Amino acid sequence: MNGQLFYDIIIFIIMVILSILLIRISIIAKKNNENKEGFYNSLTGSFVILSIGIYYIIFTLLETPIIIYPFNALIVIWTGIILIAQIIYIFLNIFIKSLSSNLKPPKYLKNSDFNLKHEFRRKSSHLFGVLLIICYFWISFPVFNFVQQLIIQVEKMHTNIWGIVYIIINPEYIPRMITVFGFICTLILIIIPDIIRVFKFKYTLFRSFAHIMRKKEENAIGPHICLVSGSLFVMLIIPNDIISISGILIAIFSDAVASLVGKKFGKKRLPFAKRTNKTLEGFIAGFITAFLIPLPILILEFDLYISIILSIIGAVIISLIDIFTPLITDNFLNPILSSIGMYLTYLLIIL
Repeated sequence: MNGQLFYDIIIFIIMVILSILLIRISIIAKKNNENKEGFYNSLTGSFVILSIGIYYIIFTLLETPIIIYPFNALIVIWTGIILIAQIIYIFLNIFIKSLSSNLKPPKYLKNSDFNLKHEFRRKSSHLFGVLLIICYFWISFPVFNFVQQLIIQVEKMHTNIWGIVYIIINPEYIPRMITVFGFICTLILIIIPDIIRVFKFKYTLFRSFAHIMRKKEENAIGPHICLVSGSLFVMLIIPNDIISISGILIAIFSDAVASLVGKKFGKKRLPFAKRTNKTLEGFIAGFITAFLIPLPILILEFDLYISIILSIIGAVIISLIDIFTPLITDNFLNPILSSIGMYLTYLLIIL
């Protein structure tokens, strides 16, 4: 078995295990009758991550891998590092009692208890959208070249552990591959501690984030898991990178702006959003942001007419999700549905 297939099978197994654990978490959430959203979100997360794994391994079996060797091996190594760090942290908490003796469990807040400070801290995680742009447009080639040069230098020492010298890949595919690589590594980094949080809070590596989570996320996966996994799903299934990146940016920034403006200036409640107390002011701010944010990215590939249409479609989809506030979190729905809607609209335009 070559390195490509071997490590891709391991990545697929990792995704399957994560999916099973999220099913277990959804069962925990369902036992709490007040946490229907946690149940649906955890179950949806399981489906999304399993779909990512299946999609990933199918392309490998078709001999068109999404992440080529040795980058897939680096994902496996990264997963091992996170697991080891988490295990060490668990053992330190077991044997060094002072680490958790004064630890207070997080106070998961209801929507009505969220103030502007809580919302700002929570939405600051959405800044990873900036990293998405930086990764795709600026650092993908430097990262690729760094790994390539590292392999060459190791080979010169006659200790080439990779079994290759030059990575063979179409240069046009590098930004997409490195971005997906970064998304998978990010997902691994945040999902393992978050799973631990649900089962035993004091053992998770990232305790502080739990203090700005809502009640519905107490026994369910966190919003950051939903956003990253939903965005990764979009990067994989949408053939056009510019459209998928635009959809992700719409989801990241429109939701953040809508929440912050709603908390600060919101007066009038949306009639269809009584469960979440969303406001008209936040809704309008979110729509404007959803329209404006993707335009500079879309114009890189499409003319202004098509770019405006796609931005309007993305903003309308986001707004409809905001109005009807389904039980499945918008951190899943926004990037997936906005990207799919824009891509289908693009296909209709060019047909």
